[in-house]
Amino acid sequence: MALSMIDKLFQQAKNTTPEEIERLCNGILDAVYNPDQASELTVQLRQLYLVLHASQSEPSVPVQFILRLLAAVPLTDKNRIKECLLCRRILMELIPFHSDDSASQDGSDMKQTTTESSKLLLQALQGKELGCLSKHLAQAVCWLTSEGVDLDTQRRAFFFLVSISLLHSSQVSTDQVKTVSDQMSSWLMNASLCQAPIPYTFNPFKKDQSYPVTEVDGNPATNFFTVLNIGQYYTNDQLLNIYTFSMLYQWLSQVSRKTRTDNSIIDTSEENSQQFDKITLRKIFDSLVDRSIDYAFRVLDQCERKPKVPSDAELQIACLVETVNILDLVCQLDERHIPRVFQEVKRMYSKLSQDPANARIVIHVLQFTVNHCTALSYDASESFKIFFHKLLSRSFSNPAVAFETVLFIRNNLEFLCYETNVLSAYFPSILKILAWNPRSFVSDFCEIIPAMLSPATAMEIFHALLDLPCMTASLEVVDKVKVVDPTSTTSPIGVDHEPTNSADAFKSPLFRPMFNFFTRVEGGHGDTINRYRMIKSSWVSDTKTL
Repeated sequence: MALSMIDKLFQQAKNTTPEEIERLCNGILDAVYNPDQASELTVQLRQLYLVLHASQSEPSVPVQFILRLLAAVPLTDKNRIKECLLCRRILMELIPFHSDDSASQDGSDMKQTTTESSKLLLQALQGKELGCLSKHLAQAVCWLTSEGVDLDTQRRAFFFLVSISLLHSSQVSTDQVKTVSDQMSSWLMNASLCQAPIPYTFNPFKKDQSYPVTEVDGNPATNFFTVLNIGQYYTNDQLLNIYTFSMLYQWLSQVSRKTRTDNSIIDTSEENSQQFDKITLRKIFDSLVDRSIDYAFRVLDQCERKPKVPSDAELQIACLVETVNILDLVCQLDERHIPRVFQEVKRMYSKLSQDPANARIVIHVLQFTVNHCTALSYDASESFKIFFHKLLSRSFSNPAVAFETVLFIRNNLEFLCYETNVLSAYFPSILKILAWNPRSFVSDFCEIIPAMLSPATAMEIFHALLDLPCMTASLEVVDKVKVVDPTSTTSPIGVDHEPTNSADAFKSPLFRPMFNFFTRVEGGHGDTINRYRMIKSSWVSDTKTL
């Protein structure tokens, strides 16, 4: 529901007419001089910023309004900080920034370099029509690869280049892509294994001591540095290593797509174009792909360690998800790596696939399998069975698992429909997501449900859809009983005992088969229900059935 609301707001902002923008600007001008309308002013400024940010064409606003914004930006009134910041963001959307001087800096003046680099984000936001992207791209690459440039400048230049690859990939040349990729491969592999010194203490009579970073289990690190190495303070090269890993997938995904587009223009023959794509991609990303695989394998090894701090377990899960996505992408860029990468991913999957807590990771492993099972002649039916039969039935209530499962099914709907029996066999398990989140995934299931239908399953799916309220109530009862009384499955009440609430109905041998039917994980099981009225009365107190 939240996602659909956000999409609706963005669509409304995109469709805003010039007349509506002018009325909004006039309303802001009226409110800016009235202290009693401070809250209304903030709301209107936010609305205008959303409209300008979502607009696909250059907006037209009154000159007086721009002059008023320019006057508001330098203000330091502590009571109106929100308004000043909003005015600044709106100006970044409205006024093009042209600076020929910034593109001619050679990096020798550190103060000037820092000042100019702070404007890069503004350049990226304006778009190729308003900004001077071609001039600043060369300077950003220069800052990225030059020695002696401070961390903030390199970080801003790196973010700028990745942003341009996302927003205006056609502006980035092949040579620039290769240069940045080579620099990223260096940052991935050459970070220090020693922590940065404590910046708040200095003793001139004591020799500096460097302490190694540690693994998540507390042991000193002996291999190269990764995002999962722990330190109290990080050096600049370690921070660049972390930045590189966090943006590696986006960079590879966007610039490789741009490279394929350029090559398709050069050679219109499909077969020759595909061959040319592979050769070009290998030439550009050969170093980065190799380093990315080594880095990913190192992260997989680190995730097998038991974390010393429990909260690091969440970091391990996040890194595993990102690592599997990166390995999936590099195998798409260079198919020569598929066999050895698959062996590592399969080894990891065998250790994680039995724990419902790892359901998110398994989803991304399944995506890897779908993308490369043809090249490997691998039968993924067992992997699908483990996830949809065992893991999903226990983790469907997890919002992240539910979202990523629906996304996985939609992205691979044709493959799942024609190459597997997942949709026809495990539709009861998949429908639990809809039953538990009835408003969040309605539009998604409007596309998924037709793919589930077949002559053999149509009738059962029809009744399953009619029984969704019963499934929701049953799932809530099962969840409630397991939390309150974990031994409920082994201590049922007598047959003659009439249940007074849903928990007693769940324990009753008379109604237990009905609960099992409503919460089944596989189709083709169960029989006609003839005690619906009786069990319905026991659900009256359950919140999800009201």
